Amino acid sequence: MEKFRLSDVAQQARNRTDMAMYKNDAHEHLGNMYRYNAAAAHSIFTENNEKTVPFSYDLHNLHAQEATFFAERIIKDAIAHRDPYVWLICGRESHARIGLKGRSVMTAIETLLQQKAVKWETGNGGFKVILDNPSASSPDESNTSGYSSAPPSTKPSKTHPTPAAA
Repeated sequence: MEKFRLSDVAQQARNRTDMAMYKNDAHEHLGNMYRYNAAAAHSIFTENNEKTVPFSYDLHNLHAQEATFFAERIIKDAIAHRDPYVWLICGRESHARIGLKGRSVMTAIETLLQQKAVKWETGNGGFKVILDNPSASSPDESNTSGYSSAPPSTKPSKTHPTPAAA
């Protein structure tokens, strides 16, 4: 962020004209960076989910913040369309970098599901399964039943087929 550094140098030299110019350039650059990151995340998500099983969404290769953004949209759309369940495929924690435990996609999605107060369970192979979307109630009603976390198992849920089996 060279422009931010130049802005600081201009501020120390009390050159207000250069300071304002560099600061505006830096903020424009920062805005472009966020737009390009969002476009890249959308492209990755679209590519991951071109040929997937219905109700199944792959969140691999996304950062935790991007994955939670897409997961939130997926959950909202599933409730609006009264889908019975949704699979969020986010992989295992095993390939998360050391020192970034709280920043892995799986941890971020689990935190989101707890905040959303939807029922969910951990499936085999790092799948997160969202169950019991309120298919009988209107999309405007919120699910107030709370969340339940089933203990991690090595077998997929028997209630719904896994995306790999379908």
